[in-house]
Amino acid sequence: MPIKVIRFITGVYETNTYIVYSNDVGIVIDIGEYVDNLVEAINRLGIEIKAILITHGHADHFAGVPRLKQVFPNAVIYMNFNDIDIAEYTMHQLYPDLYEYLYNSFRIERDLKENLYNFNSINIKAIETPGHSPGSTAIYIPDINVLFTGDTIFMGTIGRTDLIGGSEKDMEKSICKIYRTIPIKSIVYPGHGLETTLEKEYTNNIYIGKILDNC
Repeated sequence: MPIKVIRFITGVYETNTYIVYSNDVGIVIDIGEYVDNLVEAINRLGIEIKAILITHGHADHFAGVPRLKQVFPNAVIYMNFNDIDIAEYTMHQLYPDLYEYLYNSFRIERDLKENLYNFNSINIKAIETPGHSPGSTAIYIPDINVLFTGDTIFMGTIGRTDLIGGSEKDMEKSICKIYRTIPIKSIVYPGHGLETTLEKEYTNNIYIGKILDNC
């Protein structure tokens, strides 16, 4: 069975949550605080969630993880360890009413380092892309030529670098890294907003265009 991608919009910050699955196995990428529709969809598809991958440590991308982990206790939680401190800070900043719950229940189990990972028939490449945060990580699936960029690349713009841990210089390096290593025809699934392609962004995104001029 080919690898399929389903997008959900979760939480008050309208975070894109993705189910990536093949046959009866899947992974979830990023998740806001509301998970009921996501859980219903996973159960309806009849898939086993092997992993929850978090593109970066801003709480709007992981607030629903504790609840999802309750439902799928065997799913392993991955996030780049460079964002652990920022994760705690943004719990309080973005979800003051949920801070105590998140602080006591959210745990990263594996470091999402730059490497190749295999979840049954789903093969991914994690690419460290600091800039929006120190541990921002893009997730590339070569078999279907898609790139989950978190808050690094969006349609028409790029991620903010003025937040705690952000770095404009690192963002520029990360954009150049993606440009050099990921096929131009790749579909981009961002952390917020609509999907796009690298080719469209290289052509039409003025922020990326300025960066590429100096790669």
